[in-house]
Amino acid sequence: MGMIDLWDFDTYDGEICEYLDGCTRVFASYLDEEKRLDEIVPPVDPRERVHFLVPTNRYYEAYRAAVEGLGPIMSTKTFRAFHYTRMTDDEVAALWSTGIVTTSLGFLKERVAQQVAAGKLTPEQGQRIVSKSALGRQGELDNRSGFWTVAAPVSPGDNAAKSLVDHWGGEGAYWAFGAEEPEMLELLKSIGCGRIIEIAVPLSAVKFGDVGAGSATIAFEVFASRLGYDRSRKRLDFNIQHDLAPDSLLKVHSEGDETYHGMGAGV
Repeated sequence: MGMIDLWDFDTYDGEICEYLDGCTRVFASYLDEEKRLDEIVPPVDPRERVHFLVPTNRYYEAYRAAVEGLGPIMSTKTFRAFHYTRMTDDEVAALWSTGIVTTSLGFLKERVAQQVAAGKLTPEQGQRIVSKSALGRQGELDNRSGFWTVAAPVSPGDNAAKSLVDHWGGEGAYWAFGAEEPEMLELLKSIGCGRIIEIAVPLSAVKFGDVGAGSATIAFEVFASRLGYDRSRKRLDFNIQHDLAPDSLLKVHSEGDETYHGMGAGV
């Protein structure tokens, strides 16, 4: 089974393309109607405007059904995804040998212990990172557990990625340190360097939300652009809930690499 780049129609396999082609008329009708409704000008008179309602898109139900029908198909596919982080060279080497390990307090403790042993952290600093981590407080970072990736690459300077590549240890380490403890944030910035991990993600491994429906919605936007409609691309996160074998790793782009700094360009 081939791997799909969600943002690139040319990587869609025959099953997805055949489904989208079969929905062309529904999609076009929905988009044409949406454009027509957007061009309706409300009454100038405020007495009339207060009662004015833009009509609903009469093709919405057919469009929604078409998108929902694609969801189960997308759920069987494998997609390229990108994880933004900060790691040492030794951690990258371990990644290639052991594969993807999902976020947990236990794993953070292991990473901290390795940095203490390497002299990058004092035992006291390591203990402070672990004790302050929201991973140890139920409810605070529950929705950030797992291994988060994005379905389309963004620049490491993007607001969604910058803190992740700037601070070692991920959200579980830096989240708790703010303006009151800038020295701890600077310490986390001094360990390792920014990395973008490119991996193959089977949607069967993703358990946060209905990613089949989410990926189907984006596939529709990509297809609509191919049909000539001006559509904005939505972002989609894949949250992997269990460890992945080393063969799921495709590339690791490191700060200083041309591919790292050019990530997200043209997408």
